[in-house]
Amino acid sequence: ISVPINVDTPTGAPVGRIEHLTCKVSQGWPVVLVRDANDDSPWWVQGRAERQEAQTYSARAHFGNETTEPGQRYQIVVLSAADESTAQQYETGTTLEKLPTNMPHSDPVEVVRR
Repeated sequence: ISVPINVDTPTGAPVGRIEHLTCKVSQGWPVVLVRDANDDSPWWVQGRAERQEAQTYSARAHFGNETTEPGQRYQIVVLSAADESTAQQYETGTTLEKLPTNMPHSDPVEVVRR
């Protein structure tokens, strides 16, 4: 299943510990996931996405904690849930071992903690 999903944060962008990410989805409701760029790391569900305008959403995302070293790499993926109530089934702060196979998602965007 493929739907266009754009994350406004460019690959390689420096990020702070907490950022507001903006994304655009052509259908559905976004769920923002972040993980340490190590492939074995779980995906952490970020803050609930809030609609800004038609297909543009914003969500609060955390990259590490107060002891995270600068230079640590993270990946961001945005899922496209069918609707807001489906998106709300993903609780902020919980983890997923793998990305859901039955839900469209963006390509990973890799960012660097500043």
